[in-house]
Amino acid sequence: MVVEDSLYGNQVFLAVFLLIQNTFALVRMRLSNVLYEKPEPRQPGQKGAPKKHGAKFKLSSPSRSADDEENFQFGSQTVGIKAWKGLHLKKLPKLVVMLLRVEFQKPDGQPRYKQPMWLLWTGPTQVPLQELCKMYLWRFAIEHMFRFLKQNLGLNTSRSNDLVATEQWIWLCALAYWQLFLMRNLVEADRPAWYLVFKMGNRRFSHLG
Repeated sequence: MVVEDSLYGNQVFLAVFLLIQNTFALVRMRLSNVLYEKPEPRQPGQKGAPKKHGAKFKLSSPSRSADDEENFQFGSQTVGIKAWKGLHLKKLPKLVVMLLRVEFQKPDGQPRYKQPMWLLWTGPTQVPLQELCKMYLWRFAIEHMFRFLKQNLGLNTSRSNDLVATEQWIWLCALAYWQLFLMRNLVEADRPAWYLVFKMGNRRFSHLG
């Protein structure tokens, strides 16, 4: 799966997922986005071209009740998710997606933030809603992983025009990253002093020097 921010919530990027199989997109959407419902069934004898779009679905004011909803605990916070199925972008009527409305809640049940987070999912609708939410929340850590791969393990140094060779190089970098992850406890004593101090927390760090 591919997890992206709101810059990728458009038909140019999402059109790719009409062509590839077994790879799906989870993309954050802006509150101003508008999607469309399925068109009404064509009536017998009805003239003219079949309609591509049904009613508008505005993220800022959903026009119908959610098809599914779920609450789960994420750390100390309660997260509420509502899902709407069978939607599509105006210029991608063939790509049927599911929209998720994610809202972090205070202990009294009130929203923690002014606006909810909207996610667009191009994959199977039977995937648990909380799993999709957690996948997106992992995006920050994943981006830092790729940053480390590029800056420290040479992910972008391969200049081969051969697809197989490029794929092998990517897997070698991923394997090297995994080896470093597995041996992290073995080299804990060799970590620099500043790392151990930083790990103690900002409160203890403020008392130094």
